[in-house]
Amino acid sequence: MFAKASRTLLHARQFQATGFGEKSNLLYLSNSNLRFKNVPSSISRRRKTTTSTETKIFTRTRIEGFKRDGKVMARSVFAIGFSLAMGDCLCQVLENGTLISYERTATMFTIGTFITGPLSHTWNIFLETKLPGNSVIKIVQKTLLNSVYAFNLSLPVMFTAVTLLSRSPSGERGTFQDAKAKIAKDLVPTFIAGCFYWPAFNFLVFRFVAANNRAVASSLIGTVWNVYLAYVANKTIEIENATGLQQRIEE
Repeated sequence: MFAKASRTLLHARQFQATGFGEKSNLLYLSNSNLRFKNVPSSISRRRKTTTSTETKIFTRTRIEGFKRDGKVMARSVFAIGFSLAMGDCLCQVLENGTLISYERTATMFTIGTFITGPLSHTWNIFLETKLPGNSVIKIVQKTLLNSVYAFNLSLPVMFTAVTLLSRSPSGERGTFQDAKAKIAKDLVPTFIAGCFYWPAFNFLVFRFVAANNRAVASSLIGTVWNVYLAYVANKTIEIENATGLQQRIEE
């Protein structure tokens, strides 16, 4: 009997030495884990509850972020539209001593609120994302990029919008061909004038104003600039309208 027990112990050691014993143990543990997973537990339920709560918090945070960004943009575009309208009012008073075209002022407000305003706000956020910080080097870079933006997008869009939305005495609106001719004539002189006005103010805005408020700050600073911009944007149209009216009278 002692010899039989010794042979059984020897076989067990040989079995473990070959590795089959370890594999059997791993298989047993694996099956145990599978059986454990199939049984509902408080831990798994807690994990599901936590995941659901985190998803709800993330969704609520995103919605609140969208609402906050929407309010910031609404404030920015309204300020830009109001600034353009005020600039046009002052421009008309300086030119004629009084307001002669409420429609023209309304057009400038519409362009600022729904066209150039959203562009300006989005550009300021994008610029701060790509070039964060308010060091002197960053400010110089942002000012240069602002000039590129004004020359290639902001001013052409402004001239095009004013041309297309303004009416002649006959009630006709301008065409894209008219807008193209206006850009070719007035873009470079207007851009050069802006280079003498905006860099110093851009330094102050980029240095001391947060990105979300820069469109508003620029619109307040730009009220004086908008007087000149309203004059340039409407000058060619009014001259052409007056010329056409005079030609029709002579005929």
